[in-house]
Amino acid sequence: MKAYNEATFLQALEDAGNSGLLLRVTKDFGSVKAYLDFLNEGGSVDDPAAPSDDEYRAALAAWQQRPTPRPATPSDDDTSTWSFRRSHDDSSPSAQSAEYEYVKRLLPGGDVSPLFESETCLLCKGDHPRPRSYYAITDMGHKEPEGKKTTALGFRVKTKVGSMVPLQIAACPHCRKVHMTAAYLKLVTIVAIMAAALLILTLQPVAKVLLSLHESFSLLIFLAMIPVSWAVGTTLNNRYIAKHSVETRFDIAEIPFVHRMIEMGWFPLYDSGKTSRLVFSKKRLSQGWFI
Repeated sequence: MKAYNEATFLQALEDAGNSGLLLRVTKDFGSVKAYLDFLNEGGSVDDPAAPSDDEYRAALAAWQQRPTPRPATPSDDDTSTWSFRRSHDDSSPSAQSAEYEYVKRLLPGGDVSPLFESETCLLCKGDHPRPRSYYAITDMGHKEPEGKKTTALGFRVKTKVGSMVPLQIAACPHCRKVHMTAAYLKLVTIVAIMAAALLILTLQPVAKVLLSLHESFSLLIFLAMIPVSWAVGTTLNNRYIAKHSVETRFDIAEIPFVHRMIEMGWFPLYDSGKTSRLVFSKKRLSQGWFI
């Protein structure tokens, strides 16, 4: 087994382009030092900077099963803090820091703050965007770092999302109203048409005439209204989007910063076609981003 210290280990990862291992190590072991210390003791991996998947999982399982020393009780004249080996914790500061640093490398400029720090609406088109009053929130995913999961049949398959970050996009009341209308117009139209059809078909004169033609005629007409209402709803929604797309961005990919993210491998997690699925909030999220 090759011997590494923290500096040579990080250099080996950089040379091999294997930065994904750094994130995995810090999440599973808590720190690079803990990973190297354990392997130096056990020697269970041929090359710590390029372990096979089986070697790595075996080392992780052995590390998680190691006995953890109990904290030593301080003496009466010892007022120092108890010192003991920390157990595995995915939420440890070192793990969070490594995740944060890894995701920064995947982002334009290493941050998403330009989206929520903008004083004007980024969904507005034209030279005079309106002042920011809301935040339009959605999630973006990235395939790196590549990971694997076990399916119900026991197969190991690659996960689609290795990293995830929420976007908080500066928005104005007008663009919020337009987006929300576009999100619900089709559904409201379908419900309204089907409710009106049901009401008309249950009117006594109408029901009597249809019953005289055939006992199932009312049901057939009601079922026929389903595709009709769908077509009408789709048409109205498309026309609404076309009308307001002159002044409002319905697809966040049209925002230059988001477009750059997509070029770097990011993709929307909630793809709904012509319009991005957004949730609007008056306040920003309490957590900047997560993985």
